[in-house]
Amino acid sequence: MRKIKKFIAGVLAGIMLICGAGAAYAAEPLRVYHIFHETTVLGRGVYLIETRRVTNEGFLDIAIMSAPLNDPNIRIDVFNSAEEFGLREPVPDLLAAGGAFAGVNGDFFGIGGAHSIPLGFEARGGHFSARGGTNTPRNTYASFIMGAGGNFIEYVRPEVAFLINGVERFSVGLVNKVTDLAWSSFLTREYMATTADLDARIPDSYKITVRWGQISHISARGETVDIPADGFVVIMNPTHFERYRRHFSWGDSAEMYISANINLGAVHTAISGGRRIVYNGQIADGLAAGARAPRTLLGLDASGQRLFLATIDGRSHSIGATLLEAARIMLEFGAHMAITLDGGGSTTMAARLPMDDEISVINTPADGAARGVVNALGIINRAPMGAITDIAIDAPDAMMVGTSRPIRIFGFDANRNRRELRPDEFALVIGGGGLSGNHIIAAQPGIIDITANYRGMTAQTRIDSVEVSEIASNINHIRGSIAPRFYGVSNMGVRIPMNYYQLHFTVYPENLGYFRYGEFFQTGSGVGFVRAATRYAALFLPITLNHEIPLNPLSGDISVNFSAFPHDIIGRAAYIYRHDAMGGRALRLGYDFAPLDRTQAAYINFADGLLTYDLGFRVALYGNDSGHWLRGNIRDADGQTFVIDFIRNIDFYGWRDVSAMIPAAAARPVTLERIYPVALGGDRAGDFVLFLDNLRSLRAPEGEIDLPQSSQATDPRFRTPAEFATAAYNERDFEFAAPLIFTQHETYYLENLFVINIMASQGGITATDPAQWVRINQHLHRIISQNVLIMLDAPPSSFRHQIEAQMLHDMAAQMATDGRNVFILSPGQTTTKTLRDNVRYITLSRQSPDTLIIRTSPHHIKYTITTN
Repeated sequence: MRKIKKFIAGVLAGIMLICGAGAAYAAEPLRVYHIFHETTVLGRGVYLIETRRVTNEGFLDIAIMSAPLNDPNIRIDVFNSAEEFGLREPVPDLLAAGGAFAGVNGDFFGIGGAHSIPLGFEARGGHFSARGGTNTPRNTYASFIMGAGGNFIEYVRPEVAFLINGVERFSVGLVNKVTDLAWSSFLTREYMATTADLDARIPDSYKITVRWGQISHISARGETVDIPADGFVVIMNPTHFERYRRHFSWGDSAEMYISANINLGAVHTAISGGRRIVYNGQIADGLAAGARAPRTLLGLDASGQRLFLATIDGRSHSIGATLLEAARIMLEFGAHMAITLDGGGSTTMAARLPMDDEISVINTPADGAARGVVNALGIINRAPMGAITDIAIDAPDAMMVGTSRPIRIFGFDANRNRRELRPDEFALVIGGGGLSGNHIIAAQPGIIDITANYRGMTAQTRIDSVEVSEIASNINHIRGSIAPRFYGVSNMGVRIPMNYYQLHFTVYPENLGYFRYGEFFQTGSGVGFVRAATRYAALFLPITLNHEIPLNPLSGDISVNFSAFPHDIIGRAAYIYRHDAMGGRALRLGYDFAPLDRTQAAYINFADGLLTYDLGFRVALYGNDSGHWLRGNIRDADGQTFVIDFIRNIDFYGWRDVSAMIPAAAARPVTLERIYPVALGGDRAGDFVLFLDNLRSLRAPEGEIDLPQSSQATDPRFRTPAEFATAAYNERDFEFAAPLIFTQHETYYLENLFVINIMASQGGITATDPAQWVRINQHLHRIISQNVLIMLDAPPSSFRHQIEAQMLHDMAAQMATDGRNVFILSPGQTTTKTLRDNVRYITLSRQSPDTLIIRTSPHHIKYTITTN
């Protein structure tokens, strides 16, 4: 979830979302203590509501879109891959290719491989993807349906038949559904123009082409055919073709017959999901709670004229929802009817936000990124661009002094269509900065005020112009080729992303490598450092590049065998010739992971093991973009076994070096016994192939790094004890000494200093006592003191979910932006002080008698940390 900018005014303490009867994780009622809330207008009548709820079970993140179905300018449609029939693609890609600006993932699908089919009923422009016998004998897949008969939710029961000369001679029960051709299927022009894509991955199929009600062509094996606009094609596997060949001939009359329990002729758009959870404004009969999980939901209001699309995050900092909780949430937002769509790792909501050029993911997918899915339901704005009714400024929050950034002004019409205004269409008034064309220039530290005027419409924004005193990076040590990210840090802790062209890179010594376009490329081994610098600040990052010692070429001179967990996984490890392998041959691993909910592994076992005294292993890996985890097992000199990690996510194709370090606790020498890919769930099922080549050991280089001192940002309000003692104006001292003493639920004022105690020792604020958020919200948004001290009994770095530490920081940073001096004080192993976004984080050592002294006056604040 993006940073929450608005808050519900009322505190919803003790609200019961759902009784937990029958729920695996909800024996007690789920209670909501506080709600963070943000609403975004995506289009005319189209709203996005994001909420984070603090409950007695943890955080619950919900995002819900609502859209009108009776607005002629708003269209709802189903989107499949435009690249290839049945190809699984992430929701943002499906929506963008189809011209939608928002939507969610759709139907359940088979999770094995890169291609799949929706399991339920689907309609696009009145044309169907269906499976005969769906929902017979029991209801499994509920469908959302739009058409001449209105908008409704129903369990559709299609029946599909292939009639030859008026008689059904054999079964063809699928329409526009093809995976491995275990079943024959009808193909229509609206879903594909030719069978070329299918023939590329299923090369042995046969096709029957029907035009104008007659069989016009019977293909050769593997022949690609066009799908006629005035007919259809039946695709079948060789076994079925040979078995039923006597039942059809060229010129026979042929018909694709589809019937259902609804009027298919009136259906324009449809998508299926799981079961119905809300029916006629009530929780559906017989709905069991089940376990909490990520959920995607669809609902309709009582009129059938407003659509609700919702995602509930789970398996992360957000706890997910049971089916009963999901039903209650949909009722809360106004749904009269509701169903589940595909959930779990597929749960994805995406939208193009008003100031963005691209569609982005709104929720937090359980896999960490949007999974490839078979279809999506999206919203299209069909209204032409009209007269501009309001404008907005697109500008950065902060800029580095001495740089310039382009500024963009957007105009929006009544339908929320967006047009970027030309520089000659608007006027800018700049305070505190310069202007060159449409570029803002940060000439000096301070606030840059920007006002844009267009035909009587005005928009305003502010940019923090900061002097960079320190350079930071997302890494603290270079150990190989890598593309680090860099940030400029001001004396007030404001961090600004820096592009590679804003920095000058120098590598010492030069033989270790070089930087190009911000990426470090290793060319040697040894120790040294890189200097990344601006005119006034420099960062020195240490470099340690291990020596690579050839261990085994993996070209056939060591015996290998295959095993797996579970034992019934099919696979094979063998050496094979490859033109791009170093020695011409490489070690090939083929394996087939089934759609299971438990861990699966495919092992390459080295018969005699590979021995090393060194630090680790490096191997050339030909990736398969499977998302699998590549691990290894080693046995040390004492006979103990350890697991080592080469790469957590195989997210690439082609050759790449991957490394695994040997744990320090392992006694040398160690023996590498096997290497294996791991899938942690059934979402990574299918047939896969990996190649391994050029196994090396990693040996530590000799020498020590003489690292120069990097530039440091300096808090302008911090004083050393000596400086502090010389203050000559009228102040008041407040002392807070280690060990800190906390009183639960205590807040108090000390003249112009407000203090609030927060208990977080059990893994965070919510884990310790979620009801504290009621008090936190009440006080931090109503205080009048210029100086605020938030006291925690555990440092924010110890919170179980860092999203909670970020939530607290955002609230504190907002107060600091309003001009207050904000401290967050906690105990720690050592005494530290950090300034981030104008918020001062201080830990006082539990072991030493350190003291924080805050000295304030009506207009000034200084502080110091003393050791008695």
